This record gives sequence, structure tokens and C-alpha cells, in this order.
Amino acid sequence: MELSSQEQAVAALVASGQLDEAADRLARLLPYAKEAAYHRLLTRLGAIRIRLGQLRTAVEVLRQATEMGDGYAYLQLGNALRYLGDVAGAAPALAAALARARSSADGALAIAALCVQGELALDQALSREAVERFGQALGLTELATDLGLSIAPLAGLAQAHLGWKNPRKGAGLARKALDRAQLVNDRVGESRALLSLGLATRDLSVLATARQVAAQAPHKPLEVKILRASLELAWDEALWQEALTAAERLGMESEHRALLALGP
Repeated sequence: MELSSQEQAVAALVASGQLDEAADRLARLLPYAKEAAYHRLLTRLGAIRIRLGQLRTAVEVLRQATEMGDGYAYLQLGNALRYLGDVAGAAPALAAALARARSSADGALAIAALCVQGELALDQALSREAVERFGQALGLTELATDLGLSIAPLAGLAQAHLGWKNPRKGAGLARKALDRAQLVNDRVGESRALLSLGLATRDLSVLATARQVAAQAPHKPLEVKILRASLELAWDEALWQEALTAAERLGMESEHRALLALGP
């Protein structure tokens, strides 16, 4: 089977949530890939490792992937470092991704980089910066024909507006993101939209659904963030212990500190 066909098979596995098998297949392909394809496959492998919660392994893979200077490798590296709580490392990686997106006129990459910058701002409670980043990303989606590109900007902007004490607007944006995610069968986007909706409406049942969808996707770091959001709304000893253990296992230092602060 040709490399392109193999990559399509990997994409199908990812779409169906079979990430372990997708990662195994990519690892088997790497020895047969030439330089450009090799780094592309590394980037895809790193993205899968992130969703599996193998964050430190993802960083190792993605640092190697950035050797070709590819913007998507920098994007995923920044994302992995963000989940690890390494703001100092994530920020320049995301800036590099955005710079490459602009130099190559890659709208999809620019949208993704702005969204992860927005998520990084949310992690630091920088509501103004988060609104700016997600707003810029959403503006770029107006030029795109792919409806799925607007899901992450809408979901992130929804949560960012909560920092401005505007839950009604946040809920409206989250519902729009949720509708679009379900329309295109984007499980990660659906879970992220449900996280924002649950926070905006302060509805624990919505957050419980968000966690279920994240588990099905799967996206383990997002699950941890949903657990913390649930605990911020209502204390639960068993849930706190579960979240604390998961954050420690995944190496999510910022989440671990935040969870400790919520403890008894």
C-alpha cells in the first residue's frame, strides 16, 4: 500500500477514535518515509499522543518534527506544552506556528494557532487576550468554506466571555459551536463546546456529557479540564481524587496545582 493510502487509513482510525491503533500504524510507517513525509508523520503522531494523554512523549516527537520548520509541528508542540503547563515553552512555539501560517497564507493553520493562543490565555485567566485571539480566529473563518473551522473559535470565545461576566453570550456561542460540531461529527469539538456551555449555564449534567464525549473521542487532557470545571461548580471528593490522579499521571502541572487549590 502506498504511503498516501496508509495515511488515509490512519486518518480513518483517528476519526473513529481508534487512536492507539493509529499511533501504532504511524510508528510502523516512519522508517519508510522520506524526509518531508517523515516529519509530517511525526507531527500527526505527536497530535495523537496529545489526545492519548502521552504529553511528554508528544513533546519529544514534536520537537523532532519541527526540524523542518513546519507550522503544524510548531502548533502541536505548543499545544502539548500548554497542556503540560509550560507557558514559557508554548508561547514561542505558537508564535512560530502563526508566523508560518501568515507567510504561507495558510488560513486553517492561522485559525488553529490563534485558538491555541486563546486557550493559553484562558489557562492564565487573561480574558481580554483570550477574546482577542478567539475573535481573530473566528474572523478568519468567515473566509473559509469549511464549517468545522469555526467550532474551536466559537467554543473558546464562549468561555472567554465568561471572564467578562457575560454568561448569556457565552452560552449562545457555545450552542452554536455545539451545533456545528455535531453536524460535522467532530467529537473533540463537541466536547470542547459542551465544556463552555456547562460553564456558562453552570449545569453539571452538561459537563458530565462533555466528559463522556471527550472519553469517546478520546481526548484525555480535555477530560481533565472538564473534571476541574465540574469541581469548580460543585465539590465531590471522589471526583477530585480522580481528577488529581489523572492530572498527575498526564503531567498537567497547571491543572494539578489548580486542583490542589480546590481541595479540602
